[in-house]
Amino acid sequence: MFLPRIKVLTAGFVVVTLATGRAGVLPIRAPAANETGPSRGAPKERVAVYSDRTRTAVQALQADLNAPVPPGFDTEFLLSLLYLDDRAAPWGTVYLTTTVWEMTKTPPHWAGMGPLTKAEARRVIDHLAGEGFFDRAKALAPGELDRLAKPCYLLSVNSPKTGRHDLALGWDLRTFRRLKAFRGLVGKDAAGLLDRGVLGPLEPQRRLWERARALRKPLDAFSVEVRFEGDGKRRPLPSLLLSVPPAEGRKDGAGVVRLDRKQASRLIDHLASTRSPVRTHAVAGKGDPPRPGYAILVRPVEPGFERLELPLGSGMLQALEGIRRAVGGEPAEAIGKT
Repeated sequence: MFLPRIKVLTAGFVVVTLATGRAGVLPIRAPAANETGPSRGAPKERVAVYSDRTRTAVQALQADLNAPVPPGFDTEFLLSLLYLDDRAAPWGTVYLTTTVWEMTKTPPHWAGMGPLTKAEARRVIDHLAGEGFFDRAKALAPGELDRLAKPCYLLSVNSPKTGRHDLALGWDLRTFRRLKAFRGLVGKDAAGLLDRGVLGPLEPQRRLWERARALRKPLDAFSVEVRFEGDGKRRPLPSLLLSVPPAEGRKDGAGVVRLDRKQASRLIDHLASTRSPVRTHAVAGKGDPPRPGYAILVRPVEPGFERLELPLGSGMLQALEGIRRAVGGEPAEAIGKT
């Protein structure tokens, strides 16, 4: 697994000292009301309560931004959004750094490197501290990275003094929102890189995640039918209905298996991912559906989930295996017999 190595380039500018009133607390200055008007008042302070771990990380990162760092490093501060997947994807990995350098080797799914000012880096650090990043992040070894569920984004912060802080963001709507939050903290060039390399290409995936939320609202009405549709030339294969609400036996002979709410939620997550084998092997287009094959029918109907067509073949088997792994339990056993 490729991980960046950071070197120093320049000494820091003015040192910003973070005075602490007690362990775990960082006073932060907030503008007073009408601060820029004629009745300008004395600056007020608001207090952000951080854990000792977060406070230590923030102070060390700020020190790296504002003081000389050891020779042999490339930058004072690096924020990396590392996309991990075994297959190609339209979105990718982005580095945002206080000093841009030429890389002799880039990580997989490389989208580019963008510049950060030191003020922008401080905003990123404060943002991450506020959401509890430093309490959960740790330096992950290559073996741990390999074991992460993929696809996912890995958020990393690096500096010479602090080393690396890694946190896997997963693969859902919250991941997109956390990635998008950085856009409002950085300058035009870095924001443009985020748009081109991450947020823009992820937009179709974001829409699916948003629509998946609608499926969860009436979760007690959720069902997925795995329906065989033949060409009249061969013996029909089994069909299966996976359903949260009780469902009676079907006249067409399709088996019926109940889903509990956790299984249904996992299945929605699986079907909502553009990286799931159901979607990567589904036939696109508005022409006649492939026959023979399987149709994946989701209820209630939501745009993007109405019907997924899978022609017979290895891709269909991979898609059914993906559904089986997503649900587990009795439904997985039933799918294995399909």
